[in-house]
Amino acid sequence: MDHSPRVNIVEGPEEFRLEMQAPGFDKKDLKIEMVDDTLTIRGEHTEEQQNEETRWTRREFSRAAFERSFVMPQSVKADAIKADYVNGVLKVTIPKAEEAKPKTRTISIR
Repeated sequence: MDHSPRVNIVEGPEEFRLEMQAPGFDKKDLKIEMVDDTLTIRGEHTEEQQNEETRWTRREFSRAAFERSFVMPQSVKADAIKADYVNGVLKVTIPKAEEAKPKTRTISIR
């Protein structure tokens, strides 16, 4: 069974927008890196230890971790990437480089 966070990626004329479900994480648990044309998102959360008097009958969610990488299909402005994390959803905006933006050219008819 795959436990990777679910992702939506939308391409607009000016940028790519990525949304990732990552409930249960804090901002400090998430790391985003862009290396060449690959965007990598990592998350790791470890629950704080309880005192020694805690007697578990079952403990299944003490650690959660993931890593997802995405190859961007066009040139992007890595230094202008922005990210927000609200209500368990990580939203990353990845602006396109000028050469990757669609260009409109009007063709004259003879």
